[in-house]
Amino acid sequence: MGEMKSAYERAMERAGKLGSLSPEEMKKQEEERLLTIGRAIAGKYIEHGSTQILVGDIEKLKAEDRVLVSKGARLGLAGSLSFDKGVTLEAVDRVVEGLTALVSDKKGAIDELIGSVKKLLEELEAELDSTYSKEYSHLESERRVLLQGLGISGSAVASVNVEGSSVWQQIESRIRLEYNAKLEPLKKKLSQTVV
Repeated sequence: MGEMKSAYERAMERAGKLGSLSPEEMKKQEEERLLTIGRAIAGKYIEHGSTQILVGDIEKLKAEDRVLVSKGARLGLAGSLSFDKGVTLEAVDRVVEGLTALVSDKKGAIDELIGSVKKLLEELEAELDSTYSKEYSHLESERRVLLQGLGISGSAVASVNVEGSSVWQQIESRIRLEYNAKLEPLKKKLSQTVV
């Protein structure tokens, strides 16, 4: 009778038959790993806002890794632009500072594209303000009716939080989604510029 093999031994035999990664596959995996590190450094920079952290973290790496990590950081910074709730001009400026610290020779092109991003952000804010003004009285009366239905009225309701209504949140979300779609081509062009 033959000797029985353990599940581990059979798995190792199957793994051996599959073979190892080719040199091209290993190189691709290493490149992806370094790009991911760069994106993580960009995220850390966006959170803390110090270009010294951004550049310093990249400079700590081995010379041969810096090129891809820097590329990942630049792509991470360009990709971080978004018109989600809470976006500010300061956040956009932080992206510019980070990109300029990494590729100062492309400052003119970066500034031009970011100028377009800022203009689009201003248009978004103007549309939100305009829509809010148009919808305010309607949304306020809906909220008052809702509160009255709950038995809350009169002097107990000093003001109504229109921004907290689900209807306004849906309107705002739709507008932001529309402007994020307009932002995508600018982000793509910025990514191409800084790579």
